[in-house]
Amino acid sequence: MNIYSHIRNGWFIIVGVFICINFQHILPLLHRTQTKENYTLMGIFVFVLFVLPAIILHVNYYFVNRGDVIEYSSQDKVVMITHRGVTTFFTMDDISHVEKSISFNEAAKRVPVVSWDKYNHSVIYLTNGNVFTITSLLVPDFGLPIENERIKIKRNIYRLAKIR
Repeated sequence: MNIYSHIRNGWFIIVGVFICINFQHILPLLHRTQTKENYTLMGIFVFVLFVLPAIILHVNYYFVNRGDVIEYSSQDKVVMITHRGVTTFFTMDDISHVEKSISFNEAAKRVPVVSWDKYNHSVIYLTNGNVFTITSLLVPDFGLPIENERIKIKRNIYRLAKIR
């Protein structure tokens, strides 16, 4: 996880915060009948409705995968995950199943509508009982070469990941 992954996922947050802060200055140029206080209230409403959920998801995903490393060797078909200082190696045969949690728009391959549509996470269940969560901050489009029968897609609006 580096600064690029934060910007890649959080660019809409940055734009949204900028728009909400400047709402009272931008909108009066377009529509002159409202008062400045009304635009301030609309800016707060837009922030709470569209930007705050993305901030919550971004912080959640950061804490889930903070310090984690994942590497995949396509030649050997081996995955190496370092989580909380413990390194685990496993093959595709060691995966019991994967639960991928994505937005409705992402599942339908549509353009993201809200700021948190691009956030997703996958939970890998191994046959030995180990469970790993991989968020879009760590790997943007996580996918392993396993059979579709072992991948369960969960479509939902708001996708918080459990800290394990």
